[in-house]
Amino acid sequence: MAIEDYSRRFIVNVTELLTGSSSAVQFPDVPCTLALFRAPSINVASFFVGGAVDKCFIEIDASQEAGPMELNNLNQLWYYSQSGTMDYLSYWVQR
Repeated sequence: MAIEDYSRRFIVNVTELLTGSSSAVQFPDVPCTLALFRAPSINVASFFVGGAVDKCFIEIDASQEAGPMELNNLNQLWYYSQSGTMDYLSYWVQR
């Protein structure tokens, strides 16, 4: 199913850009139903998105995306980047 198909079912779309961190950081408190993550092509290292408890992270390289993931809140996930604050990660959520 394409992203456009998902977006027709929801009222609110939220898009933000985050700066990387060399240690795991919790995503902000953003209620959602679906989340999609994308690393810009200018990134030099991978981003990792996942759970802090199980330490199971998905690797997202430059120009790649992960998702959509079904979540109740974005703060259920954590992220970090091997390059620290040099790279960025964008997220798109629907409520």
